[in-house]
Amino acid sequence: MRRIAFTHGYGSLACMLVPPILAAAVVLLLAVPALAQDTLPSGASFRLKELDRILAKGERVMGEQSTNLSTDYRVTTAQAAVKSGRAKMDEIQDRFGSQIPAGNAEMEAAYARIDALEAAADALQAGDIQKAAEAQAVAADMETASADWLTALKPYVIPLGRPDHNRDKYLIPSATQEEEEMAKRMAIYAEAEAALKEFRASPSAEKKTDELATVEEDLDRALQSFAESCREYALMDLEEAERELGYAADFVSRQEAKKETSETLLTLQKSQITRIQTLIERGAAAAGPDDPRPAQLRNRLRDLERRDEAIRHARIDQTLMKPDGFTGSEASQIKTKAGELLQKKHPDARILRTTVISNDWKEESRWEPTDGTYSALRFRTTRSVTAQIAGKRGNDVVLYTIDVSKDRLSDGSWGPYYGHVMFTDPMRESNVNK
Repeated sequence: MRRIAFTHGYGSLACMLVPPILAAAVVLLLAVPALAQDTLPSGASFRLKELDRILAKGERVMGEQSTNLSTDYRVTTAQAAVKSGRAKMDEIQDRFGSQIPAGNAEMEAAYARIDALEAAADALQAGDIQKAAEAQAVAADMETASADWLTALKPYVIPLGRPDHNRDKYLIPSATQEEEEMAKRMAIYAEAEAALKEFRASPSAEKKTDELATVEEDLDRALQSFAESCREYALMDLEEAERELGYAADFVSRQEAKKETSETLLTLQKSQITRIQTLIERGAAAAGPDDPRPAQLRNRLRDLERRDEAIRHARIDQTLMKPDGFTGSEASQIKTKAGELLQKKHPDARILRTTVISNDWKEESRWEPTDGTYSALRFRTTRSVTAQIAGKRGNDVVLYTIDVSKDRLSDGSWGPYYGHVMFTDPMRESNVNK
């Protein structure tokens, strides 16, 4: 661009920034009047001044100072100036053509100025068309590059209720304490996180469509929400594990205090240990590798298990069978049934000793449903006794406590024996007959 300032014989024009081709045309037009002004009729000269004002508007929008305007506005304004300028030149020719010498320099300069403005407008428009074509090509390239990634990432963010919802892919952005469902969500989370990371490392991340950009944002937000929810659940799980460890440790301490007494030692239920382990591991998975609490809780649990195991060994030493207490005529049949119930559960068990530790039948009567619908009830009377069997499986001797029961029939007689193994306690074989 060139900045030019000039004073025309018919008036002055402000300093303008114009393209070089326009600058040359303007200089040519304005340099001529001093040489050929007297050769044009005054009416023609007046109309050239009008032409100057018409073209000046078009030249202004084509200058550097107007690049902030839209291309469409600049081109339209310049083309309108060209059209009006040509109409003005036609008017001059129609009215004064016979009085204008052939090859008049002012007229030639005016035509050159119009042509220059038209050329500048055409060039700008062509450049805009080229840019539009390039943008369209880029957009098409983006569509192609984004298509596969949309297919890969979109299922993770399409919620229930949408026709394209995939229950096996959708990442529910929150944790749950339902273990099977949580395992499923964790698997989807890991898969979605890896897919998003892969996408962001690919060239497609630099030329994504608006739709893919939205999916990326939605998935990133869902991943963050899920991770935060996991952290909240982890905090609850670890706090609960700490509480239950405290309760279990108090229980073990009370049993340890019994070792020097004749009181029966009790041990932790295996389900308690499993429950605490589950809380710790579930909390650890959600808390992340930098949280020190899971390791601390695992150490406390290991110490608790060691102490409980010591109590178990002490309990084994003190575990004895209770003697026969039942004196009824059915004692032998009860023992036989207890043995059958044990060997049904553990066919490899070898029976070492059997006792019926109840002094007599315990009778209970109650109404109960005949099925799960509670649509019909029956009145049932049951008699029960408790038996113990010392059984050996491999090298291990175990004391089995067994329920043996029978029901009163409608005719008043008693039905067959039935029952189940209620408890098991390891014991020393040397204690079987004590």
